[in-house]
Amino acid sequence: MGKITRTNFGFITTVTLTNAQILTSPTSYVTIVPAPGPGKLLVPIMTVLRLDNTAGAYGAVDADLTMLLVYGDWDNDASVYTDPTSTDNFFTGTGISTYALPKAAFPNGVNGTLQVGGADPVAGINLPLKLAIDNSVDLTGGDPANTLLVSVSCLSIVVA
Repeated sequence: MGKITRTNFGFITTVTLTNAQILTSPTSYVTIVPAPGPGKLLVPIMTVLRLDNTAGAYGAVDADLTMLLVYGDWDNDASVYTDPTSTDNFFTGTGISTYALPKAAFPNGVNGTLQVGGADPVAGINLPLKLAIDNSVDLTGGDPANTLLVSVSCLSIVVA
């Protein structure tokens, strides 16, 4: 888990994933922001990802790979940020790349209303935010020197 820095507008946390975590991220989500506590909901403002894969590109990357910031475990809970476009070249190229997930896309939200996990906003209460990479299999290749820096600016609001 990364260090959490409080600001006047919430907090910012940064976590650096190792190559091993990057490789297994399609099946093992990585906690970026811990659960906020009973009755609280994390509301991310922006997520920035900085991949340094100068030492080696990744393989087994789906053409429609998608990166998401999710509440809890994606299969059971709700996605918060979704990358609407393919980011497969983010992993298959080499070098240092930066990618931002700048706006929340709450499922079933209408006109900007917060509806997490269907129509019930309670689904995200007291759940951590995790990075999920939607790919059909774990990634291959890479290099032990590769890293993925994930920074999230976030609010924690009381909802219950």
